[in-house]
Amino acid sequence: MNLTTVLYLSIALLVGVGIGIQSAVNAALGRIVGVVEATLVSVSVTWLLAVLLLALGWRSGQFGQITAAPPYLLIGGFFGAAVLVSTTRLVPVIGVTSMIGGLIAGQLIASVVLDAGGAFGLRAIPISPARLLGVALLLAGTWLTFQR
Repeated sequence: MNLTTVLYLSIALLVGVGIGIQSAVNAALGRIVGVVEATLVSVSVTWLLAVLLLALGWRSGQFGQITAAPPYLLIGGFFGAAVLVSTTRLVPVIGVTSMIGGLIAGQLIASVVLDAGGAFGLRAIPISPARLLGVALLLAGTWLTFQR
């Protein structure tokens, strides 16, 4: 494993830590202002940060080409909102560990399928026994987090 890969995996782990923290923070805010309202606050802060980054010149593409994108590629925003609403609502009920475990298990299952098919123009990565074992272990770990 080269240094760039280690760096990218480290960034992914740090972002994962942030998602765990975000879930707990949004749940706490949701108890004060409401679930959908807390989601709106989170999305608004996300939007403001994206606008700030663009204003500071952090651009990697051509936003004007959005009209050329197939409409189904806009569904990412729906899933982002679904993550925010569900974590804000479910964390107080099942806890951060169980919510994030379920979230990651679902992501991993979808990811293995999407990788295998090279979905959305991504490089195809075949399903392997090791990948299936990884999914099975994560599902087992998620199930264990639901045990009280």
